[in-house]
Amino acid sequence: EFLSEANAIGAMISCKFRDGTLEKTKKIILKAFEEGVIFFYCGRAPNDYKCRFLLPAGALNEAEYQKALRILERTIKKMERSK
Repeated sequence: EFLSEANAIGAMISCKFRDGTLEKTKKIILKAFEEGVIFFYCGRAPNDYKCRFLLPAGALNEAEYQKALRILERTIKKMERSK
C-alpha cells in the first residue's frame, strides 16, 4: 500500500515509497530517526529515491528486526495521516 518498490541485496534492503520524491523520502528518514531507527537514502532524480538500510547480519535477532519494521510502518502511517 505504501511501497511502490522494495529490493534487497544480501543484508541491504531498499524501499521506495509511493512517488519516490527526495522530499518525501527524506521526511520518512527523519521521522524514523526520531523513532529510533537509522535509514539512509539512495537513488536519483526526479522520482527514484529510496530509503535503505543495512541489517547488521549476525548481530540482529528476529525481534529487533520486526521492531524496526514496525517503527517504519508507524512512521509511514503518521505521515499519511498528516497530509
